[in-house]
Amino acid sequence: MVCALSLRPRFFDSKAKKTCWDKAKKVPGRDPERWRIDAAGNLVCKKLHTCEGCLCFEYDHIIPFSKGGESMEDNCQILQTRVNRLKSNKNDLDQRSLNGYSCDIKFTDEQLDVIEMAVYGSVIRSGKQCIVESVDVYIQATGDQGAEMVTDQGAIYVTSNKGYNWKAAVQETVSATLNRTVSSGISGASYYTGTFSTVNRSPEGNYVAVSSRGNFYLTWEPGQPYWQPHNRSVARRIQNMGWRADGGLWLLVRGGGLYLSKGTGITEEFEEVQVQSRGFGILDVGYRSLDEAWAAGGSGILLKTTNSGKSWIRDKAADNIAANLYSVKFMNDKQGFVLGNDGVLLKYLG
Repeated sequence: MVCALSLRPRFFDSKAKKTCWDKAKKVPGRDPERWRIDAAGNLVCKKLHTCEGCLCFEYDHIIPFSKGGESMEDNCQILQTRVNRLKSNKNDLDQRSLNGYSCDIKFTDEQLDVIEMAVYGSVIRSGKQCIVESVDVYIQATGDQGAEMVTDQGAIYVTSNKGYNWKAAVQETVSATLNRTVSSGISGASYYTGTFSTVNRSPEGNYVAVSSRGNFYLTWEPGQPYWQPHNRSVARRIQNMGWRADGGLWLLVRGGGLYLSKGTGITEEFEEVQVQSRGFGILDVGYRSLDEAWAAGGSGILLKTTNSGKSWIRDKAADNIAANLYSVKFMNDKQGFVLGNDGVLLKYLG
């Protein structure tokens, strides 16, 4: 005699999970598809599922599975991951007891905006019809507990306590700055699309960014309330900009031209340097020391200077690499990398 066995599903299916999320309490002023409040009163983010942080969550059996609870939507609740792990197979805990297991960290609206921007690439404020797109984020550690974060819209945030609190360093958006300064003769400001194409930081904490169309650039120094726009002094549009080891600027234009600023510091005066790029565009420059720097670009172009950029020679090490090289980074004078498409990575060997 053969008996049919009824197998109990251990995990919630997608339909049960959706119902479980939808019935959780909404967060005032936040998109309910992204944020909810769990059964213990904790704020959780939908994309942070099964991780360990204070905004992470899991789908929990109200009546534990080991005690007969089924994986059905009416037996499901969302719980902060920490709470769910400590709750384990207990089923007689009220909200106060669950809350005792919770992370003791509260987030400000500004901090949640930063987190949402990093996780989703945008911030949606439910009920306020406000959508702020920000796809790229640049983060730089500034010490054991400090860091700076810059978005492609020009927002700069700083932290001095390992990321628990972030403070805005810029008082207005780039668009607002340009609206005030467009009459000052910034060419192309009226065509600004709201984002940067590139942004680079100097060791001193100064930033240079290129507008998405490449028709002008902006700089920011610590303590300034807003970004400073600058006209480009070259005919072709800007591809990328960055900082030399002596504190001056380098500038790449679309089509392969390389320019160096006159002197050090921020300026709008640049001089072109002749490079042998074989007709391919140069995409990035990285300085290893005051005298030595490397430039990389399309079709495996790799150039080197040993006289602070006055002249450049082609390094044949990448000639047989069928890839575009688009990023040059030196951690120090002994460690550097060149990154290309299709997983190409070159390491500096001296």
